[in-house]
Amino acid sequence: MSFVLCSEGVAATRITQPCDLIGSCKLADAIEFMDIIGSGGVTLVDEKGNELVFSYFQRKAYFVTDEKTKVPSQPGSPQEQCLLKVLKELFASIHDPAFDKDPGGTGTEKFRRQRAVKHFIRLLEGRCATKSEDK
Repeated sequence: MSFVLCSEGVAATRITQPCDLIGSCKLADAIEFMDIIGSGGVTLVDEKGNELVFSYFQRKAYFVTDEKTKVPSQPGSPQEQCLLKVLKELFASIHDPAFDKDPGGTGTEKFRRQRAVKHFIRLLEGRCATKSEDK
């Protein structure tokens, strides 16, 4: 567990367990790299200011505690299943059908955020489906 500074200047706790998120979450940041394997990262903040960072790079997933420490995540793990649930709830709260497509090709912030959350939902659905097929 580490501490980070929120935009309001209040110290927040960075957590590595999605099920430790309290209440509804907000999308603090999302990065999608335009590579063929869907690399990127998503940062969620809960009602208490706890921050969760999930990163996917070179077909490996991590929960990030700080710039130097990454906790590996296993495909379909309970943590990934919990994160999938959290992201689906977040998507339901932010989804606006008007932004399913980029209106006018402008790349609006709302469109990018919605697309990023959907991207990580699909990524985790694939990782969780792969795990259930292994059983």
